[in-house]
Amino acid sequence: AQALSLSAWPWRLCPRHASAPHGQRRQRRLRAVARATSGRHRRRRRAMRGASGRVPGLITGLDGAGAARRLQSLGPLAVVAGTGPGSSRRAAGSAADGGWEQDETAPFGRGWASAAGNLFKAGPPGRRGGVSTPPRLLGALALLRDPRELDGEGLGRAASAAARAGLDDDAWWQSFKARARELAPHLALHDASHVLNGMARARQIDKELVELLLPRISSHLVYLTSAHLSMLASAIAKAEVHDARFTAALTRELKARLMEFHSPMEITMIVNAASKLRVTDDDLYRRFVIHIQKQMGQEAFHVRDISVVVQALARVQFADTSTMAKFTDCAVQTLPQATPLELARLLHACMSVGCVVDDFFTACVLHSREQAMTMDPSGLSGAAYAFGQCFEVAQISHLRYLRKIFRNIRLARPTYPCSWRRKLAGNRLQHGLGREPA
Repeated sequence: AQALSLSAWPWRLCPRHASAPHGQRRQRRLRAVARATSGRHRRRRRAMRGASGRVPGLITGLDGAGAARRLQSLGPLAVVAGTGPGSSRRAAGSAADGGWEQDETAPFGRGWASAAGNLFKAGPPGRRGGVSTPPRLLGALALLRDPRELDGEGLGRAASAAARAGLDDDAWWQSFKARARELAPHLALHDASHVLNGMARARQIDKELVELLLPRISSHLVYLTSAHLSMLASAIAKAEVHDARFTAALTRELKARLMEFHSPMEITMIVNAASKLRVTDDDLYRRFVIHIQKQMGQEAFHVRDISVVVQALARVQFADTSTMAKFTDCAVQTLPQATPLELARLLHACMSVGCVVDDFFTACVLHSREQAMTMDPSGLSGAAYAFGQCFEVAQISHLRYLRKIFRNIRLARPTYPCSWRRKLAGNRLQHGLGREPA
């Protein structure tokens, strides 16, 4: 960059070089570039060799004990640089305060992560003395790495961040649960809703913690917002904790505050939770259906939310043919974004009440055929299991659609990952079958 800047200098405007020949001007430019680059390289080499007076606080040529003593005298801002490939750095680190590697890999330390490498796997060894860089917790978890030091608000943020990042480290979750049980008597209800919701999303729900919080939650539901009430009810339902007092309080609260639930996510969570908590109030579900259909006229519901709602209504046997037909009409808008599980939920709910919507069922068959063309073996098996449950409630008029779906699954050519392809090719060659034709 410096050479380009010197070559681009307007030499013709300089009075000193205006009358010089072209060859002399070129030689002068080259000499200026050589002087600038050689001086910069000399300063860099001297700094790397540890020349005196160049870098203040530089430690060179010391063994482990000498480096440790020098570190203690200079303080925490001292710079450590070894003459060999990382020898003084490692020696000084091992002698002073337990060493760099020990601090980085300590439980819940700065560079702590799962020993099994479930979330963040260690990359190739680094080039600093051959020491591999330890894996780290990234994002919000980097600041919330040790649950033992968190308060109620910090536990809520850590649970949400861990569920969002997909953290499945058992040691971290066990420490998190122990800290949550310790703070349970003094945990604020809005923090408890975030804690339980994050644990439920990560499939790490603690039934003991739910039972500890349930008495205080049941007596203070009136102080919760609609979002916090939805998260709490959904987490308690996933924990499979059935308490008559909480169910009665939740039913009373929902009847009084049903119009506060506006977003599709809140409505989906609370309807699904009420059905799983065995709420048996028919008037409440009737008002739910009216409120949901009114909200669908104002805001588009995703097929994912609609599938959960119709499944919840079918679970409590509070749905008829006309209600299901209205829900299927709303689901057609986002049907191309549905997963096989969501399609199976919609079909199962419609078939359980004897609803036959030819256009919607045909669209489901066509969409399942497009999905089956790009599925791997595990996806095909999951789709077959989900659609197979529809046979339990299907009527004769529904069988032709299910047969078409399973025909698409049976004729689909699975897309194997590279590791699966190598394994299958090795098995075919081992058994004398030859390579699979392209």
